[in-house]
Amino acid sequence: MGSGTTGEFELHILLAIMQAGGATSGVEIRREIEHRTARSISVGAVYTALERLEDKGLIESFRGNPLGKRGRPRNSYRILDDGIKAAASSWAATSQMAAGLKNRLDAAGAISDG
Repeated sequence: MGSGTTGEFELHILLAIMQAGGATSGVEIRREIEHRTARSISVGAVYTALERLEDKGLIESFRGNPLGKRGRPRNSYRILDDGIKAAASSWAATSQMAAGLKNRLDAAGAISDG
């Protein structure tokens, strides 16, 4: 059974895997996070977080299909039930902390409907 706690970046990783709708690669996870957050992140940070999430039992990795005819197989990642629960728990905690602050955050330009 996995740990139910995740940091903000780990939550972004879990949500990116969920957005993919199934198995996805580290490179695709990075692209999804950069696209949705408009922040640049390093490949190393993604793979370090993926390893932590796997150690916590929230995701699993497996060898995916190779890229092209001579490409090597790449690791793919999928979220596990405990990962979905951890994402939901982190989302709920963040929502509780932000409760009643939407107008203030909107006024500061911190919220966009993306």
